[in-house]
Amino acid sequence: MVTTRSTPIPTDTTERSVPAAEIQPSMSETLDGHGNREEPAVELEGNHPTSEDLDLGMVRPPPEQELEDMSMEELEAMKTQLDQELHIANLKRQILQTRAQLRGAPAHENQDTGTPDSSAHGEKRPRTDTIPAEKRPSRFKMKDPYSGKSLTELETFIGRAESWFGRYPEWYSQYPHHKVGEASDNLSSKQFLNFNMYRKEKEPEPITWEDFKAHLRRLFHDPELLRIAATRDHNDARQLEGQSVWEFARYLRTLEDQMDMQYSEEQRMKLLMVKVLRPIQDESQKYPEKPRTYEGTVQFLQKLEDAMPERQKTRNSRRRDGHGSSGNEYRAAPNHRRAGARPPMDKRGKDDQFPRRDEAAAGRSSGGNPKGKERGKPKGDRTGSTCNYCGKVGHWERECYKKGFDEARKASEPSKN
Repeated sequence: MVTTRSTPIPTDTTERSVPAAEIQPSMSETLDGHGNREEPAVELEGNHPTSEDLDLGMVRPPPEQELEDMSMEELEAMKTQLDQELHIANLKRQILQTRAQLRGAPAHENQDTGTPDSSAHGEKRPRTDTIPAEKRPSRFKMKDPYSGKSLTELETFIGRAESWFGRYPEWYSQYPHHKVGEASDNLSSKQFLNFNMYRKEKEPEPITWEDFKAHLRRLFHDPELLRIAATRDHNDARQLEGQSVWEFARYLRTLEDQMDMQYSEEQRMKLLMVKVLRPIQDESQKYPEKPRTYEGTVQFLQKLEDAMPERQKTRNSRRRDGHGSSGNEYRAAPNHRRAGARPPMDKRGKDDQFPRRDEAAAGRSSGGNPKGKERGKPKGDRTGSTCNYCGKVGHWERECYKKGFDEARKASEPSKN
């Protein structure tokens, strides 16, 4: 009857000459209750891993003579045990490397290259991290992520980051890659997407702090990047709670002026219908006949919104709180717009032809008209009012959507010599 050995390592010293160092356990080894050596525990805290940390005590195969004397069952058992120990060793190595990366050690210091080093002769490699714990900073963190709305926001973001790095010069000098990693954690989702595309273009070269700053500044000066950003923003745009249909339509047209492709009037109508708030979409489904022009679609949706008391209440309350239409805003600098682009609207989303409420109030209180504006009719019932511009009933000329679109279109057309 063939018996299977419990361990592939022969312990009978009469069969072959075995050095004492192989028989006796070392100072770092422990034996369990059966006299077998226990695997050393993986230390997850402390210094970065060295070659000594990766000495995982794998079982050595017996000499060739003993392998010839083993049966097939014993050889299969030995192979299974070696495969299991190799798998465990790989897992332990991955744990050590992951922990080292989380502590900030460069990747090349954690990789086992398989070449002999000083630890093979009993010498420990000196620690690369010599900075005291009290001089190690927490991660750079800003309250609001950088969204790239203006050059002022960009310079403020860079200034705060460099001020933070300047407080801990030793740490960031030894680990300069932390600057880019921590700063990129403070980017908005769209800005991080742009940075990730830039990082992939640079691979395998590492991105320095100067590269990171140059990338962010380039977004304000590269027309191609501006067109890409405008296209992405147009695809993601949705009407906000504190934003009227009219404001949202102007925002979409502003983005379209920055894009390479231009939509047809029918495409603009369909996009606007699916991008407005869901309650307005549901209300529009009650009307089988829809307007056939883009301007008519804007007026149609705006009238539906004006007839919804909950929308008026929500929009007015958000404006009183100072939120307005923040989020859907024109973000590119004026000198970066393509020829023929419309000027950005202010946060109220009103045309320059319409007087602001504070200007109108000032004009009434001083006995005069608002600057550059003609006195409009007093507020009242507009049901019987007729527009002097388009001839339609229900609004006045200064509130005419068609007039606003026509004047904006004329302003965007190149002047003829």
